[in-house]
Amino acid sequence: MAGAEGAAGRQSELEPVVSLVDVLEEDEELENEACAVLGGSDSEKCSYSQGSVKRQALYACSTCTPEGEEPAGICLACSYECHGSHKLFELYTKRNFRCDCGNSKFKNLECKLLPIPDEMIQCVVCEDWFHGRKMYGDLDVLFLTDEYDTVLAYENKGKIAQATDRSDPLMDTLSSMNRVQQVELICEYNDLKTELKDYLKRFADEGTVVKREDIQQFFEEFQSKKRRRVDGMQYYCS
Repeated sequence: MAGAEGAAGRQSELEPVVSLVDVLEEDEELENEACAVLGGSDSEKCSYSQGSVKRQALYACSTCTPEGEEPAGICLACSYECHGSHKLFELYTKRNFRCDCGNSKFKNLECKLLPIPDEMIQCVVCEDWFHGRKMYGDLDVLFLTDEYDTVLAYENKGKIAQATDRSDPLMDTLSSMNRVQQVELICEYNDLKTELKDYLKRFADEGTVVKREDIQQFFEEFQSKKRRRVDGMQYYCS
């Protein structure tokens, strides 16, 4: 009897002791892991209509894809609704993947959430019906719905590029100067504009025609004034 009790005691010492707290903590950890993997995926709507989703939880169904068949993946919602009683393998998460449930990779299986046959969309304005993108992709004609892949978009792109290439000589000159030179050039331009306007106004008031000689005389006088002004500044600075 004593031997039996001793053996039972030694066996109990070898068996791991798990407390209720340990069980709850383990359950919480498993729940957090499930939320991290599945939380970003919709458990009620098939993701097929979204195309190649950036990242989603995926499963492989060995019941629907026997060995030797083309591999296929299904979204979280289809794993519940369409393959609930099947043998599934968790693929964790994948990027740029589209749910295969109901397409040609699965033989004689129609997705219960989103049948693959072409989806029609009704315009709320004209109430006409249009094919979904789900069909344009299969036919490799997505360019039909690409607003940037049109003749007009191509022409506008060329016009924008041409306008960008055009340069303003005055702005190019200003950008190559330092701050002092820029201020001097702008002041000189404003002086030229003011004096030329006053000079031409005299001809307008007198009703006379401006001749080539008049314009030449104006610029000669303007340059002479500029030289005197510059010489005066140099003398003052010295």
